[in-house]
Amino acid sequence: MKIKTSIATAVTLLAVGVHAANAEVAGYNGTAVPTGSDAFVSVPFTIECEASLTVNAVVGGSGVTVNETLVDSKYNTGLYYVRVTSGVADGKWSTITSNTTGELVLTDTSILTGIVNGDSLKVYPHQTLETVFFDGLEGTSYLASTSTFFRNGTEVLVPSSDPGTDKGAAAIYYYFDGQWRDANVFGGGDADDVILAPQSQVIVRNTSSTATLNVYTFGDVETHTQVAAIPVLGVANDVAAATGQPIARTLSQLQLGGSAAFASSSAVDAVDGDQLLVFDNAASGINKGPSATYYYADGQWLNVVGDANSDAVELPAGAAVLIRKVSGAVSTVSWKQSSPF
Repeated sequence: MKIKTSIATAVTLLAVGVHAANAEVAGYNGTAVPTGSDAFVSVPFTIECEASLTVNAVVGGSGVTVNETLVDSKYNTGLYYVRVTSGVADGKWSTITSNTTGELVLTDTSILTGIVNGDSLKVYPHQTLETVFFDGLEGTSYLASTSTFFRNGTEVLVPSSDPGTDKGAAAIYYYFDGQWRDANVFGGGDADDVILAPQSQVIVRNTSSTATLNVYTFGDVETHTQVAAIPVLGVANDVAAATGQPIARTLSQLQLGGSAAFASSSAVDAVDGDQLLVFDNAASGINKGPSATYYYADGQWLNVVGDANSDAVELPAGAAVLIRKVSGAVSTVSWKQSSPF
């Protein structure tokens, strides 16, 4: 469904608490994107919760049965996800592949480990290009292209998940004639439903030489624990991630350094573990490198330049970051953050 709300209307609705009936906290963030520049953007908000459920049982390694009655096949589109909100698996999430009246089949079955009878779940619609960069934000958060062949408007780049460091984009999208389109598809196709997953990021490229963009993101604040799955590969690898929090957080508040999700360096000034790359969206230019890089050693965050203690360094609301993982045994580790709300 196309969203026609203007930015002024959206802000007004949030101000009066449109989600109050669902006991959710609503909010918005804004990121300025200078002319001819990239900005790293995440969406630290959810769309209104669709259902609160209770697990009855894990089924054959494919999903869960729930105590509540569901609308058969409602979540078969791949545009919904479920987050575990209690128990050992608290904070983990998976896209829903399909459902019956009493069962959810999950895409990421690894989250089933630790789920037991009585655990609580919440179902949300995924954020997509269309829900984040909706029609009412044209001219403010993005500019439309004038054709599918002459893409002179804003571009949204999705980072590559291929192995390696300093990677390019996996896909580039642009807006033309009322919908988002894929630059790799002849004529663009329809990319409105491209998913922007929780704690993921995109790069908004402002190709204009005259207009500064202000990228606004809206929604409900996730008040539950969040877990991001971080891959460990046999080569050094950049993992595009985001804090998932719509408020500023210091490095020490990320619950990342010293955790299993982030390999500590062996000593101060060694820098032989993982690194956290952060970016300055106020700086001009495309394909920008990090504005600072940090590592964790001796129980503290340190800047790779000068090894200064950086525990109190503050990242902006919804900050998008790169976690540069060192090579290791192939596995997946979990970055778990409890809610500050």
